[in-house]
Amino acid sequence: MASGSGDKIWQMLSHSGHHMIPPVPSLFTFNILDDRLREYPGISWPSVNIKIDGTKYESTGALLITHWGMSGPAILKLSSFAARALNQMNYDFNIKINFAYPYHKDDVVALIQEHRAANLNKSIINTPLFGFTARLWQGWCESLFNVKTKRWQELSFKEMSSMAIQLTQASFHANGKSTFKEEFVTAGGVDLREVDMKSMESKKIKNLFFAGEVLNIDALTGGFNFQAAWTTGWIAGSSL
Repeated sequence: MASGSGDKIWQMLSHSGHHMIPPVPSLFTFNILDDRLREYPGISWPSVNIKIDGTKYESTGALLITHWGMSGPAILKLSSFAARALNQMNYDFNIKINFAYPYHKDDVVALIQEHRAANLNKSIINTPLFGFTARLWQGWCESLFNVKTKRWQELSFKEMSSMAIQLTQASFHANGKSTFKEEFVTAGGVDLREVDMKSMESKKIKNLFFAGEVLNIDALTGGFNFQAAWTTGWIAGSSL
């Protein structure tokens, strides 16, 4: 049985006595409509930290701005870690992003002060920090930091502190995920406690073997789900 997340097969297995873990999407992007992102699809950061408000879930990694919101490894990992929690929230939730990761607010204030001291006479808008592209930094200096015409020597400590907060604790509202069937994998399937993992044979139905996404297996992006499918398929085939 290598049917993936086919609904009819899952119903048949359930009627045959197997416990099927309810399916939810995993590895998906976040739909976020926000003026801070609207003009910058395609821009990425090499490393950010993202947390889902009110939960224990967080991830780190690269982030990509898209036409519909956010993607990239950090988002995809987070959607996998929190697949069931986000499903229960109906994909309506808030996230906090640290764009200056691994630095925190106080660290960022200190780094801004150092940058200020080294660039006193330079325009803030033309000297980006923390891996920002020139276009995005200029846009945020105008619309978010409100320092469009200032030089570094004119930046007050209060403004530096405000900038640090917006860089390390940026809040975004997500309302939706990738459109249906654009998710990479499904979490859920045959309960692994009902499968002999050494042979992939059902413990409920003799001579029935499982492979791939029909099992309650899902993993992070990076080829792990392909590997799970190939490995369970190889074990099941060898056992047969």
